[in-house]
Amino acid sequence: MRRSLTLFRQNDALLHERVFPLPFFKFTTRQNFAYTSALSTTEAGAPRCSDRKHKSVGLRLSLWTSIAVFSFTFAAFNASAGPLDSPGAQKSLVCSACHGFAGNAPGNTVPIIAGMNASYFKKAIKDYAEGKRPSPEMEPYSKYVIQFGIDEIADYFAAQKKQAPALTKTDPKAVSRGATLATQCGACHGPKGDGDPGSVTPAMRGQPAGFLQAQMALFGSDKRKLEDAGLEESKKRVFKGLTESDFADLAAYYATLK
Repeated sequence: MRRSLTLFRQNDALLHERVFPLPFFKFTTRQNFAYTSALSTTEAGAPRCSDRKHKSVGLRLSLWTSIAVFSFTFAAFNASAGPLDSPGAQKSLVCSACHGFAGNAPGNTVPIIAGMNASYFKKAIKDYAEGKRPSPEMEPYSKYVIQFGIDEIADYFAAQKKQAPALTKTDPKAVSRGATLATQCGACHGPKGDGDPGSVTPAMRGQPAGFLQAQMALFGSDKRKLEDAGLEESKKRVFKGLTESDFADLAAYYATLK
Protein backbone atom coordinates (compact mmCIF):
# COMPACT_ATOMS: atom_id res chain seq x y z
CA MET A 1 0.00 0.00 0.00
CA ARG A 2 1.36 3.41 -0.92
CA ARG A 3 0.03 6.51 0.80
CA SER A 4 0.71 9.92 -0.64
CA LEU A 5 -0.30 13.56 -0.50
CA THR A 6 -1.39 14.83 -3.89
CA LEU A 7 -1.90 18.45 -4.92
CA PHE A 8 -3.62 19.00 -8.23
CA ARG A 9 -5.42 21.63 -10.23
CA GLN A 10 -8.87 21.07 -11.66
CA ASN A 11 -8.65 20.35 -15.41
CA ASP A 12 -4.90 20.61 -15.33
CA ALA A 13 -1.83 18.42 -15.03
CA LEU A 14 -0.63 17.00 -11.75
CA LEU A 15 1.15 19.72 -9.80
CA HIS A 16 2.92 17.87 -7.08
CA GLU A 17 3.03 14.57 -5.24
CA ARG A 18 4.65 13.88 -1.91
CA VAL A 19 4.77 10.83 0.28
CA PHE A 20 3.90 12.68 3.48
CA PRO A 21 0.76 11.30 5.23
CA LEU A 22 -1.28 14.47 5.77
CA PRO A 23 -5.04 14.85 6.24
CA PHE A 24 -7.48 15.99 3.59
CA PHE A 25 -7.89 19.67 2.80
CA LYS A 26 -9.28 21.66 -0.09
CA PHE A 27 -9.17 25.28 -1.20
CA THR A 28 -9.65 27.45 -4.27
CA THR A 29 -6.98 29.82 -5.61
CA ARG A 30 -7.37 33.38 -6.79
CA GLN A 31 -7.13 32.01 -10.34
CA ASN A 32 -10.26 29.92 -9.58
CA PHE A 33 -8.37 26.64 -9.69
CA ALA A 34 -9.55 24.09 -7.17
CA TYR A 35 -6.65 22.51 -5.32
CA THR A 36 -7.20 19.33 -3.38
CA SER A 37 -4.91 17.26 -1.24
CA ALA A 38 -5.94 13.82 -0.17
CA LEU A 39 -4.44 10.57 0.99
CA SER A 40 -4.49 8.33 -2.07
CA THR A 41 -4.00 4.60 -1.74
CA THR A 42 -2.76 2.07 -4.26
CA GLU A 43 -4.26 -1.18 -3.10
CA ALA A 44 -2.61 -4.54 -3.79
CA GLY A 45 -5.90 -5.77 -5.21
CA ALA A 46 -6.23 -2.98 -7.75
CA PRO A 47 -2.97 -2.61 -9.69
CA ARG A 48 -2.94 -0.84 -13.02
CA CYS A 49 -0.84 -3.39 -14.94
CA SER A 50 -2.76 -5.91 -17.03
CA ASP A 51 -0.31 -8.80 -16.88
CA ARG A 52 0.01 -10.64 -13.56
CA LYS A 53 3.78 -10.77 -13.75
CA HIS A 54 3.86 -7.06 -14.43
CA LYS A 55 1.43 -6.51 -11.58
CA SER A 56 3.74 -8.21 -9.11
CA VAL A 57 6.81 -6.35 -10.36
CA GLY A 58 4.92 -3.06 -10.35
CA LEU A 59 3.75 -3.52 -6.77
CA ARG A 60 7.20 -4.47 -5.55
CA LEU A 61 8.70 -1.45 -7.29
CA SER A 62 6.04 0.82 -5.79
CA LEU A 63 6.72 -0.54 -2.31
CA TRP A 64 10.49 -0.30 -2.58
CA THR A 65 10.30 3.13 -4.19
CA SER A 66 8.17 4.40 -1.30
CA ILE A 67 10.56 2.90 1.26
CA ALA A 68 13.56 4.39 -0.53
CA VAL A 69 11.96 7.84 -0.76
CA PHE A 70 11.02 7.82 2.92
CA SER A 71 14.47 6.60 3.98
CA PHE A 72 16.30 9.16 1.86
CA THR A 73 14.03 12.02 2.89
CA PHE A 74 14.23 11.44 6.61
CA ALA A 75 17.93 10.55 6.59
CA ALA A 76 18.85 13.68 4.67
CA PHE A 77 16.54 15.82 6.76
CA ASN A 78 17.92 14.48 10.03
CA ALA A 79 21.49 14.96 8.81
CA SER A 80 20.98 18.62 7.97
CA ALA A 81 18.21 19.74 10.29
CA GLY A 82 18.41 17.56 13.38
CA PRO A 83 15.66 15.30 14.73
CA LEU A 84 12.09 15.79 13.59
CA ASP A 85 10.84 16.54 17.09
CA SER A 86 9.69 20.15 16.86
CA PRO A 87 6.06 20.89 15.90
CA GLY A 88 7.10 22.77 12.76
CA ALA A 89 9.74 20.30 11.56
CA GLN A 90 7.46 17.65 10.12
CA LYS A 91 4.99 20.22 8.78
CA SER A 92 7.82 21.96 6.94
CA LEU A 93 8.78 18.83 4.97
CA VAL A 94 6.41 19.74 2.14
CA CYS A 95 8.46 22.94 1.64
CA SER A 96 11.69 21.00 1.15
CA ALA A 97 10.86 20.01 -2.43
CA CYS A 98 11.70 23.54 -3.62
CA HIS A 99 13.38 25.23 -0.66
CA GLY A 100 15.68 22.37 0.27
CA PHE A 101 16.11 20.57 3.59
CA ALA A 102 15.82 22.95 6.54
CA GLY A 103 15.11 25.78 4.10
CA ASN A 104 18.52 25.87 2.43
CA ALA A 105 17.50 26.03 -1.21
CA PRO A 106 20.10 24.42 -3.50
CA GLY A 107 19.21 26.38 -6.66
CA ASN A 108 19.77 29.89 -7.92
CA THR A 109 16.17 31.02 -8.32
CA VAL A 110 14.49 29.85 -5.09
CA PRO A 111 14.99 31.84 -1.87
CA ILE A 112 16.76 30.43 1.17
CA ILE A 113 14.27 30.46 4.05
CA ALA A 114 16.58 28.96 6.68
CA GLY A 115 17.20 31.64 9.31
CA MET A 116 14.50 33.89 7.84
CA ASN A 117 12.89 36.28 10.29
CA ALA A 118 9.62 34.68 11.43
CA SER A 119 7.63 37.91 11.10
CA TYR A 120 8.67 38.39 7.49
CA PHE A 121 8.07 34.71 6.70
CA LYS A 122 4.50 34.96 8.00
CA LYS A 123 3.85 38.20 6.11
CA ALA A 124 5.12 36.70 2.85
CA ILE A 125 3.00 33.57 3.31
CA LYS A 126 -0.13 35.60 4.01
CA ASP A 127 0.53 37.86 1.01
CA TYR A 128 0.81 34.79 -1.25
CA ALA A 129 -2.35 33.24 0.19
CA GLU A 130 -4.40 36.44 -0.14
CA GLY A 131 -3.24 37.17 -3.69
CA LYS A 132 -1.36 40.33 -2.70
CA ARG A 133 1.78 38.73 -4.06
CA PRO A 134 0.57 36.73 -7.07
CA SER A 135 2.28 33.38 -7.60
CA PRO A 136 0.54 30.29 -9.03
CA GLU A 137 3.34 28.16 -7.53
CA MET A 138 3.29 29.59 -4.01
CA GLU A 139 -0.42 30.23 -3.49
CA PRO A 140 -1.46 26.62 -2.78
CA TYR A 141 1.51 25.96 -0.52
CA SER A 142 1.01 29.21 1.40
CA LYS A 143 -2.54 28.10 2.18
CA TYR A 144 -1.19 24.76 3.35
CA VAL A 145 1.23 26.55 5.69
CA ILE A 146 -1.55 28.71 7.13
CA GLN A 147 -3.88 25.76 7.62
CA PHE A 148 -1.34 23.48 9.27
CA GLY A 149 0.43 25.98 11.53
CA ILE A 150 2.09 29.12 10.18
CA ASP A 151 3.57 30.07 13.57
CA GLU A 152 5.20 26.68 14.12
CA ILE A 153 6.59 26.49 10.58
CA ALA A 154 7.87 30.09 10.69
CA ASP A 155 9.59 29.47 14.04
CA TYR A 156 11.14 26.26 12.73
CA PHE A 157 12.72 27.92 9.69
CA ALA A 158 13.84 30.92 11.74
CA ALA A 159 15.79 28.55 14.02
CA GLN A 160 17.63 26.82 11.16
CA LYS A 161 21.20 27.68 10.27
CA LYS A 162 21.48 29.42 6.94
CA GLN A 163 24.03 27.93 4.57
CA ALA A 164 25.78 29.73 1.75
CA PRO A 165 24.12 29.26 -1.67
CA ALA A 166 25.71 27.03 -4.26
CA LEU A 167 28.92 28.43 -5.70
CA THR A 168 28.45 30.17 -9.03
CA LYS A 169 30.84 32.13 -11.19
CA THR A 170 30.73 35.79 -10.29
CA ASP A 171 32.15 38.75 -12.14
CA PRO A 172 34.27 40.80 -9.70
CA LYS A 173 33.44 43.95 -11.66
CA ALA A 174 29.70 43.24 -11.38
CA VAL A 175 30.07 42.71 -7.62
CA SER A 176 31.97 46.00 -7.35
CA ARG A 177 29.32 47.88 -9.31
CA GLY A 178 26.64 46.26 -7.17
CA ALA A 179 28.36 47.35 -3.97
CA THR A 180 28.27 50.94 -5.18
CA LEU A 181 24.60 50.74 -6.15
CA ALA A 182 23.71 49.07 -2.83
CA THR A 183 24.40 52.25 -0.87
CA GLN A 184 20.91 53.46 -1.80
CA CYS A 185 19.35 50.21 -0.52
CA GLY A 186 20.88 50.43 2.94
CA ALA A 187 18.27 52.79 4.37
CA CYS A 188 15.70 49.98 4.36
CA HIS A 189 17.67 46.75 4.02
CA GLY A 190 20.63 47.71 6.20
CA PRO A 191 24.25 48.41 5.23
CA LYS A 192 24.95 44.70 4.65
CA GLY A 193 21.51 43.65 3.49
CA ASP A 194 20.47 42.10 6.81
CA GLY A 195 16.97 43.58 6.64
CA ASP A 196 14.95 45.02 9.52
CA PRO A 197 12.69 42.70 11.56
CA GLY A 198 10.99 45.73 13.14
CA SER A 199 9.66 47.01 9.82
CA VAL A 200 9.37 43.45 8.41
CA THR A 201 11.97 44.26 5.75
CA PRO A 202 13.60 41.12 4.32
CA ALA A 203 17.28 40.31 4.38
CA MET A 204 19.00 40.11 0.99
CA ARG A 205 22.43 39.07 2.21
CA GLY A 206 23.43 35.64 0.93
CA GLN A 207 20.28 35.01 -1.10
CA PRO A 208 20.70 33.38 -4.55
CA ALA A 209 21.47 35.94 -7.25
CA GLY A 210 18.84 34.62 -9.65
CA PHE A 211 16.09 35.02 -7.06
CA LEU A 212 17.19 38.53 -6.08
CA GLN A 213 17.38 39.69 -9.69
CA ALA A 214 13.91 38.33 -10.44
CA GLN A 215 12.38 40.15 -7.46
CA MET A 216 14.11 43.40 -8.40
CA ALA A 217 12.69 43.08 -11.90
CA LEU A 218 9.18 42.71 -10.44
CA PHE A 219 9.63 45.81 -8.30
CA GLY A 220 11.18 47.73 -11.19
CA SER A 221 8.25 46.94 -13.48
CA ASP A 222 5.80 47.84 -10.70
CA LYS A 223 4.40 44.29 -10.69
CA ARG A 224 5.20 44.00 -7.01
CA LYS A 225 4.21 46.78 -4.60
CA LEU A 226 4.74 47.62 -0.95
CA GLU A 227 1.76 48.12 1.37
CA ASP A 228 3.24 51.14 3.14
CA ALA A 229 2.65 54.21 0.96
CA GLY A 230 5.81 55.94 2.11
CA LEU A 231 8.00 52.91 1.45
CA GLU A 232 6.33 52.43 -1.93
CA GLU A 233 7.25 55.97 -2.96
CA SER A 234 10.82 55.47 -1.75
CA LYS A 235 11.03 52.23 -3.72
CA LYS A 236 9.83 53.95 -6.89
CA ARG A 237 12.44 56.69 -6.53
CA VAL A 238 15.22 54.14 -6.11
CA PHE A 239 14.11 51.87 -8.94
CA LYS A 240 13.43 54.71 -11.34
CA GLY A 241 17.12 55.06 -12.16
CA LEU A 242 17.97 51.35 -12.22
CA THR A 243 18.29 49.12 -15.28
CA GLU A 244 18.19 45.35 -15.78
CA SER A 245 21.97 45.41 -15.79
CA ASP A 246 21.93 47.19 -12.42
CA PHE A 247 19.62 44.50 -11.02
CA ALA A 248 22.13 41.85 -12.08
CA ASP A 249 25.00 43.76 -10.43
CA LEU A 250 23.06 44.29 -7.20
CA ALA A 251 22.05 40.64 -7.09
CA ALA A 252 25.64 39.54 -7.65
CA TYR A 253 26.82 41.74 -4.78
CA TYR A 254 24.23 40.67 -2.21
CA ALA A 255 24.62 36.99 -3.13
CA THR A 256 28.33 37.14 -2.25
CA LEU A 257 27.73 38.51 1.24
CA LYS A 258 28.05 35.78 3.91
